[in-house]
Amino acid sequence: MTPIFPEVIRFELSLSSTKKVVCSLSLGYPKADSNLNLFLTPREPISDMVKFY
Repeated sequence: MTPIFPEVIRFELSLSSTKKVVCSLSLGYPKADSNLNLFLTPREPISDMVKFY
């Protein structure tokens, strides 16, 4: 997944133009009236990805 604003991320993290941002994760509060918040994706069960000891 390519970040939407790689130049902003590059600036904020002081990354040179020789580095490529290949993944990012958005954090924050949802906009309650946005249709994007109605889009749900299937999820793998955590037990398929994590092993607890």
